[in-house]
Amino acid sequence: MSLRSPWFRAVLALAPAIPLVACLPGRCLAQAANSSQQPSEQSAMKLSVMFYDARVRLMATPPALRYGEGFIMAHIKWNTTFTDKDHVRYRVWVEGKGHEWASANTLAEMDESGSPIWRQYVYASHGNAGGMASSRVKMEFGYRPEGLTAFPLTDKGPVKLPAALPLPPGKYPFTICVERTGPGERKELARKDFEITISGDPASSLVINGISDGQVFQRSSKQAGEVTFQVIDGAPAGQWQASVTKDGQTIINSSGSFSGAPASFAITDVPVGGPYEVRFSTAGKTRTFNNIYVGDLWIISGQSNAVGTGGEQSMGAKPMPGVQCLEPRYGIREWTVARDGFFEHTVGAWVTAAQMFYQETGVPVGMMGIAQGSTPITWFLTPDGSDIYSLRPLIEKHGKKAAVFLWYQGESDFFLGQEARDAYRSRLKLLTDKVREAADNPQMMVGICQLGKYGWHKDDHFAVIREAQRQFVLTDPNSVLYATIPYDIHQGDKIHLLTHSYIALGRQVGAQMIERERSGELRSPGPVLEDVYFTRPDRRQIAVAFTNAQGLSGQEAADEWFVKDSTHRGFRDGGFVKISKVTINAEGQRVLLDLESAPQGDAAVCYAYRCDVGGSLVNGAGYPAAAFVDVPVALSESR
Repeated sequence: MSLRSPWFRAVLALAPAIPLVACLPGRCLAQAANSSQQPSEQSAMKLSVMFYDARVRLMATPPALRYGEGFIMAHIKWNTTFTDKDHVRYRVWVEGKGHEWASANTLAEMDESGSPIWRQYVYASHGNAGGMASSRVKMEFGYRPEGLTAFPLTDKGPVKLPAALPLPPGKYPFTICVERTGPGERKELARKDFEITISGDPASSLVINGISDGQVFQRSSKQAGEVTFQVIDGAPAGQWQASVTKDGQTIINSSGSFSGAPASFAITDVPVGGPYEVRFSTAGKTRTFNNIYVGDLWIISGQSNAVGTGGEQSMGAKPMPGVQCLEPRYGIREWTVARDGFFEHTVGAWVTAAQMFYQETGVPVGMMGIAQGSTPITWFLTPDGSDIYSLRPLIEKHGKKAAVFLWYQGESDFFLGQEARDAYRSRLKLLTDKVREAADNPQMMVGICQLGKYGWHKDDHFAVIREAQRQFVLTDPNSVLYATIPYDIHQGDKIHLLTHSYIALGRQVGAQMIERERSGELRSPGPVLEDVYFTRPDRRQIAVAFTNAQGLSGQEAADEWFVKDSTHRGFRDGGFVKISKVTINAEGQRVLLDLESAPQGDAAVCYAYRCDVGGSLVNGAGYPAAAFVDVPVALSESR
């Protein structure tokens, strides 16, 4: 039974949707880099641990693994009397004494006896985790390439991990540790010991890293790319052969000699597409990998609307080989065919977009990402705010040269107060800069989903975040903005899109990606604001001009438009200049706003400013215009 089987998915569906990472104590992380520096109080907190393996066995003791292969999932539970209303923080980690392993993510530290201790910390939200009572951790024992970023312990600073070879056959003790910091900064520490058994014979194994069934490799040109991997062990100096086949037909044959493992290999000029079978042979040993593709890697992140909360699963995209994903749920991180939902068992936008792109262009897509509901942008940054957090290890390991970063987030930042709102644009720039840096692709396309409607208020909630997102795209030449203003939201929570709205967003993203592939032009799919100016000397008519607005249409509703002046400054400061008529001029790709009276002093225009109303303006392709705030009105057309 494999991780891709429906039965395995059914097993996981019965488990709670626990984040792939557990708790990092945010700003308090600098207090202690490890438990030996800040001893925790022993307490009544007790751990229970169960283990999954790749063969879908659930057991009280870890399964035996073969040398260089497989992983285990540890499901950790603990007792608690706290609730989500309590201010409680957690740290969860695994430690091993005297031996390193592939998924360890901190440098070794010495205990009192001088023995090295390696740790694998589990990623999670900064700050309060309330009544959290469980976590999962995936442990891998194969090969770790050199240069991955260590877990961000702020008193250590950013460091790179060395390479780690597969754990040799033998028995290895580990300890799972959970530290809970409750009210009054009272710390509790619970520990659970277990043992891993590695079997097999290194002399008869051929250990290969960096390629697995179902994987998508990033193309290096529009037509082709490289399939790269590392032979880690089991290959003495000698001859090697590699082949790429499709439907039984050989596409590429390669051969040569090398000085022995470890060694890196690249099969070049593999045509965009797939699925391919990749075979590598040396010293009488052969490894074969199936369903390999060459296409584009997409990195996806954000909060709950990025997760996708569409409840009508029958409307979601069904599996389509060629649109693959690095399974994010439960921390599995294995390549498989993507389906809705990507992050959870709900419908989102991304699989729809990727399938649409693949069907129209023939370019496979491999998706990966981290998204978490109710999280501000700082959740994705290190505690000191200088780097990306859990995204960096993911990108460094799986997303090098990725083509696209898709971001849908910002609701939480509005509710955190003025400082968070004011800092959003600079934090978004830092986030995207660091994603591009981690992927080693400074030209990576960034797609920003502008926040949609919010039904609980009738004022400018979310407007400042929407404008920060729009301004970011205006100043970043490799980014685009996806407007969500007209999309329907759930009438219960009044903030999440409905299923058909996620699908509409997915089609918008897919259409933009297809246009970029065909024309080479990068632009937002909806009408883009170009100019705002008075059309008459009496200043009683304003024109709002757009580009990419052929076939412009909308409801000509006055409550979608807002004009400010020196005395009318917004919802809480004098209201707005009254608009008597809205006219959409499709041929001129502009909207005319007739005013009851001329503005006093300087004037500015807002569109879709009121959070619960949104806007209906779309181009002929049906893609919406973005909301904007306080765009100055020029005395005449300034184009």
